[in-house]
Amino acid sequence: MKVNYEGGQVLTDVVPGLKKTRFSLSAVLFFIFCAVSGGAFGIESIISSSGPGITLVLLIVIPLMWALPMGLYVSELTNLAPVDSGPYVWVKMAFGEFWGFVFGLWMAVAWYLTGASYIVLATDYIGIYIDLSPMAALILKIVIILVFTVVNLLGIQEVNVLNTIFTFIIVAAFLAVAIVGLSHWENNPFDPFINVEAGAFSSLGVGIAIGVWMFCGYTAIANLGGEIENPQIIPKGMKLCILLMVLIYILPTLGGIVSTGPWYEWGESLDYSAVLSTHVGKWAGVAFMITAVISQLALLNATTATASRSFMVLGKDHLCPKFLSTVSKKRGVPIWPIAILAVLNV
Repeated sequence: MKVNYEGGQVLTDVVPGLKKTRFSLSAVLFFIFCAVSGGAFGIESIISSSGPGITLVLLIVIPLMWALPMGLYVSELTNLAPVDSGPYVWVKMAFGEFWGFVFGLWMAVAWYLTGASYIVLATDYIGIYIDLSPMAALILKIVIILVFTVVNLLGIQEVNVLNTIFTFIIVAAFLAVAIVGLSHWENNPFDPFINVEAGAFSSLGVGIAIGVWMFCGYTAIANLGGEIENPQIIPKGMKLCILLMVLIYILPTLGGIVSTGPWYEWGESLDYSAVLSTHVGKWAGVAFMITAVISQLALLNATTATASRSFMVLGKDHLCPKFLSTVSKKRGVPIWPIAILAVLNV
């Protein structure tokens, strides 16, 4: 029977058989963090492209102007319609079936095509310190895919256990960079404020583009709305996650700028690991690079869970193959989408 949605309707059980899980505040916080951030990797390019001063300013302005409003609307809408494939449902309730389908399809394809990049990046980071032949790299990538496919087939609780472990490691590593960097303060973090050679327009444009990308992806938690028994916990977890991201972005970046230079080499010959390598020892820099691998695995783990739920309600609405919304009786997870993701990633 086709499921129909009316504006303002509160949805609770569009996909029967999904296992309801009661999320703790920390589970919501860690899932969003792993799906959205995974650490400050990527900010290095803003420093050299835009200038150190404007980088620090953008890391304060963008969360207030972009991340917080997005996080709040995701939280509110997930409470209004606590159902998997949340973004599709929201747009359908507001604008009708056509635009709901279009938006749902765009989001699903985006999630499905994202995971492979994290696998490649994780393998590339490992390849910096371990010489991998093409065959060894391929085998390693397949092993990574199989491990996280199994984790997601076990269920959302197992996904959250890994997210918790990954988050603690990532946060600890970046706090170490912040503490070491700030304790070796040598440079003026606002000198220069902007990359004069690139010009104000280009510097600001590049900084905003990368900064917005660093604070994207909050709709990930909404794809699991039908499996969260207590969706009212999401707004608290969302606010805490944005605060955590701001701290994990600003403090290590400030520590890196003031202790390691020159600023224009960040994103090229300098990164966060250089702070530890310079002031603690090479072993510390190598240890931090392991965090870079863990960061990509955290993103892959959360993205697999998110992507595998993106087609579920579309299947119930006969807008995509119905088997994409079939869940296993024992675990209550979408087996076919998770398996398809594994094959696509390979």
